[in-house]
Amino acid sequence: MSKIASSAGEGKVPVKRWSAEFGGASEYSAAIEVMRASRAIHRGIMRVLNKYNLSMAQWTILTLVYFADEQQLSLGKLAKLMGVHTTTVSNAIEQLERAKWMTRQPLDKRTILAILTKPGTERLRKVQRDLVSRRFGFPPTPRTRLDTVVVSLKSAKLID
Repeated sequence: MSKIASSAGEGKVPVKRWSAEFGGASEYSAAIEVMRASRAIHRGIMRVLNKYNLSMAQWTILTLVYFADEQQLSLGKLAKLMGVHTTTVSNAIEQLERAKWMTRQPLDKRTILAILTKPGTERLRKVQRDLVSRRFGFPPTPRTRLDTVVVSLKSAKLID
């Protein structure tokens, strides 16, 4: 079991006590560890993104648009893919426009496209290479172990 879940230190809940009172000790321990891992990975990614003055939302938008047909997506489609409101996407793209990473172009009265600029594409490639070289915040771990984590999360139906 994990230190966090199994020790009784300050701010930590011992698994045995949790189990005695509520049950679900394995699920509790797994949830705590997945949250800790998520925060660690997020910190690792943000160390790189901060160097480029990018937020997680901006990086996500840039990446989604980069891999879209013709490197453009509607703001509505971006919002749907990210699970956020279109205002969130619009605000992030406004900042990306000011930094010359992207432009917006009306398609019709209701649809606005987010389009990667050539300099934005070049800078994004640099960001992506930097993230890969820093392993997205993962410590040096054999790829097979990371693949096993993904398979476990999928089999638990926590991710698609």
